Amino acid sequence: MATWRKDGLAFDHGAQFFTARTHEFQCEVTQWLQQNWVAEWFGEPGRMRYRSTDGMNGLAARLSSEMDVRLSTAVSKLHTEAGRWTAHCADSEPLQADALILTAPVPQSIALLEGHLSPGLQADLARITYAPCLALLATLAGPSGSPPPGYLRLGASGPLEVISDNTLKGISDGPAAVTIHSTADFARDHWDTAPETVATLLLQAARKWLASPAADWQLRRWRFCEPVHPYPSACLTVTDAPAPLVLAGDAFGGPRVEGAYLSGLAAARSLLNQTTGVARSLPASAG
Repeated sequence: MATWRKDGLAFDHGAQFFTARTHEFQCEVTQWLQQNWVAEWFGEPGRMRYRSTDGMNGLAARLSSEMDVRLSTAVSKLHTEAGRWTAHCADSEPLQADALILTAPVPQSIALLEGHLSPGLQADLARITYAPCLALLATLAGPSGSPPPGYLRLGASGPLEVISDNTLKGISDGPAAVTIHSTADFARDHWDTAPETVATLLLQAARKWLASPAADWQLRRWRFCEPVHPYPSACLTVTDAPAPLVLAGDAFGGPRVEGAYLSGLAAARSLLNQTTGVARSLPASAG
């Protein structure tokens, strides 16, 4: 759930929408609708696509507003001492905690947990692979020409998978702000290609669907865009870790916003069940 903003324009360049297929998640979405945090974008009853009202990362910001969130903080190493975790950070003091939940892409979590996972478990996690994606954020000189709702899925073949008009979507002002997502095959073939070349190829491929040329663009690379074979459970509690440890994210709950949310909820419940003196359950609609 990523949004890039510049000069009054907004581009969702990760997930373009989310759905609610389970009763548990739908209860939460209903509350977000009442608070005007999210809105219906397109679809029909039972298959509605929802968007955040101010960009997809706006929802994450609201959900975490009462938490101590450290942004742009690179964690270089994790270790335990006396049953506590310490996260060593590149540009700040170490952070300590009684328990750890990791929701980063699994290869990054494996690297951070070097020495803390059994060989068998590490081998199981290493089997989780990801499809990459290149996201081009194009500011057009005029309207995109896309019909409402501004979302076009082109499939998994060829260079383009999705074209999304953030202006028609209702999160961006001014000229058309368009997100172009490549297919995984295109991203693999052009991962190390110069940004200018990638932009040219994607804009050429999108030309017949866009009524106006691009006046400006930015390129984002998603190396771990979508888990190909998710872990078979909603989270992973590492029972032989020297301190409480749970892995979660869309590689466990499934490759959707809903899957990531339910995985996080499962991780929280698992962690609470490991911790003495703390409530052992969460309400179904916990945020």
